[in-house]
Amino acid sequence: AETASRADVAETALRRFGPTAQVGTASECVDYFGTLAERGIERVYVWFSDFASTETLTAFGETVISQFEPSI
Repeated sequence: AETASRADVAETALRRFGPTAQVGTASECVDYFGTLAERGIERVYVWFSDFASTETLTAFGETVISQFEPSI
């Protein structure tokens, strides 16, 4: 499978999700979601430019979600 450039992903995200769309590496996402948590935000909803392929969801879970403790 061909990997899209960051610019292509950002352009697609902007078109689909508007100007508040966030694009980043796993590390950048962890940092971003961490700042939200520090501000007291307890829940976020995430949409993916590739419509959440199995590979994307697996990687997101392993590299981003796993860095946060469940609030249950």
